[in-house]
Amino acid sequence: MLISLVSPVYNEANVIAEFVYRSKAALSAISDNYEIVLVNDCSTDGTKEILASLKLEVPQLRVVNLSSNAGQHAATVIGLKRAQGDLVFLMDSDLQISPEDMELLYEVGKEQDKWDIISGYRMQRSTSKVRSIGSRIVSKMINFLTGTKLKDPGSTFLLMTRNAVEKICSHDILAQNLQILMGFLGLRVLETPVAYHENKARKSSYRLRDLPELFIIALLNFTTGRITLLALLATGVFLSLFGSFGIFFLILKGIVTQSALQTNLLIFFSFLLLVGLQFIFLGIITFKIERINKNLDFRKTISHELEEE
Repeated sequence: MLISLVSPVYNEANVIAEFVYRSKAALSAISDNYEIVLVNDCSTDGTKEILASLKLEVPQLRVVNLSSNAGQHAATVIGLKRAQGDLVFLMDSDLQISPEDMELLYEVGKEQDKWDIISGYRMQRSTSKVRSIGSRIVSKMINFLTGTKLKDPGSTFLLMTRNAVEKICSHDILAQNLQILMGFLGLRVLETPVAYHENKARKSSYRLRDLPELFIIALLNFTTGRITLLALLATGVFLSLFGSFGIFFLILKGIVTQSALQTNLLIFFSFLLLVGLQFIFLGIITFKIERINKNLDFRKTISHELEEE
């Protein structure tokens, strides 16, 4: 059985050699047949050159060098697509999670049945109050969007079956957030605790004000057409009714009082009515697109079954 380790790498010149050596030792304790797939996300600190020299010492090491910075989630999926293992480990290369804990996830996987992913949840998190609050908010958001109740849904330390990897890679267009994608695909996730070693020297680009943007993007990427349809229709109906009642009230008032209509309010309520009708129209388009996608999925399923027969 081939075991793979996939890890995105960005500016890890100080620790990447230690990460590779420790990962090699940990994987050797699990299986004689393994590979280490590192995706260098256009590092600028000499990581690329260090990886080139490490390849000469570690024959199991495979390096993918990206020509431009793709971001952590995209780099991760690129690595998953190149991994060939029957079981695939995924972890960051910054040593905040010990490579030796891969054995822990592997043992849990051997003892448990019916799982797609074993996730190592961090028993303690960042000592920074801002990052800690942000992590809790992100965790609640991911659980809300995916309908899960995981203790650490944002964990990037995972052990995945080949089936889970193939499902994720087949939906790579939704790779903006791997953890949300896992829940969206309905993959069965088991959690086990692991130690977390915070790197206080590393400055995080994470900011609390990024949360609204992350939430909106996640909703757009991962909500189903049905949810989008209901949101569009509800907004459209509300605006249309509000605009219609406003116009009706102005006309009725003008008739009763025999006065001229208030042009500014008439324009405002007419605008709301038109915007509401546009939202309803977009909802109808969303519904049609959703139906087309369902029909295409059905055709793919039928075609796949015929090929297997």
